[in-house]
Amino acid sequence: MDKGSADKGGQRKKKTKMLSCYKCGKPVTGMEEECPHCGAKAPRINPAVILRIAFGVMLAVILWLLFFRK
Repeated sequence: MDKGSADKGGQRKKKTKMLSCYKCGKPVTGMEEECPHCGAKAPRINPAVILRIAFGVMLAVILWLLFFRK
């Protein structure tokens, strides 16, 4: 373990991922259920994940149509 990843107590620092609120755009931590600035509720599922899954399914269907359909 390098010196940069441990603090004085010998424990690792927890890195909190900073996200931006979808409503006001201000930074919030990923652990908060509400935005402290505007009070917007955090979505249960990240919309970016849904878009990636939908894109993957569409790509799979297109590839199947191009290469594996008889």
